[in-house]
Amino acid sequence: EGVHTVHDGRLYPQYVLENAVDLAHLKYVHGWDEVPVEESVDEGDSWFRSSFSGELVTRSGRSPIRNTTEAWGVSCMLSRLEGLRETVQLMCTTPVDETTSDVRFSVFVRRDPADPPGETPGLVRAIVKAQTTGEWDKDAVIWEHMEYVEKSPVVREEARAVIAIRRWSRRFYPQVVAQ
Repeated sequence: EGVHTVHDGRLYPQYVLENAVDLAHLKYVHGWDEVPVEESVDEGDSWFRSSFSGELVTRSGRSPIRNTTEAWGVSCMLSRLEGLRETVQLMCTTPVDETTSDVRFSVFVRRDPADPPGETPGLVRAIVKAQTTGEWDKDAVIWEHMEYVEKSPVVREEARAVIAIRRWSRRFYPQVVAQ
């Protein structure tokens, strides 16, 4: 139920990685009221971490959301969402060829002590569905029509984070020697 696999998805692994710092798309693609606020961007030799916060409108009203995503290389990401329910999403992207990748991800949602034993509450089912298919499908339809441009222009508000993640991720790609 909380596991999803995409075989031969038409996407470049960098798209999935850069989603972690593309905050404007949360408003325009995923329906957030406002563009979330970047909290931090940090990197080490083999890891990259970004955090943002904002509010999401739900049937119960506005809910503060905080997301921290850690990437190890271009292909392995762990996102922690705090707000509605503590949620963890593990995503691994494996390139198949120049234009396609396999993507596997799992979603884990913390149970509330008040949840009935043996039942999955509706809120938990909705979060899992949104994270495994609903929100993924909104991104995938865009990625299927994109062509990756390494030095594409970025909006000022996201420039620092996008440039940082692109610079950091270069180390994981083979270096092409000019001839």
